[in-house]
Amino acid sequence: MTVHNLSRFASAKGLREALSINVSYAVTEEEVSRLFLQVMELSKDNPDLPIENQYEVEIRATRGGDYAVEWTCFYYIKETRQVLKIRQLMLALLLKVAREQNISLQTPVLYQLESGEQLPVPPAPEAS
Repeated sequence: MTVHNLSRFASAKGLREALSINVSYAVTEEEVSRLFLQVMELSKDNPDLPIENQYEVEIRATRGGDYAVEWTCFYYIKETRQVLKIRQLMLALLLKVAREQNISLQTPVLYQLESGEQLPVPPAPEAS
């Protein structure tokens, strides 16, 4: 017999999901909104992405750091059995749209050197 966990729903709208990215401070709010809205628009055409499109998405800056701002798009789903698949497909769609819109999701790696230190050199690949 199958057990259905109905308590996973945050509300009658469904389960609130979040899609987060880190972008440079140089990327504007309008660019981030355009990116997420394009992803949501494209998700409507994908039968593997059962997003509850009748509800407006929320796009918010959720964290700031030294080199990037974390932006999150909140949306709703009701297919709780497909949460992992939906998350994976939404991330893949976001990466595709970010490339098309020329928005870099890379953030720099910081090295702080003390006087006289050198950057670490990665080991050479082993010969097989």
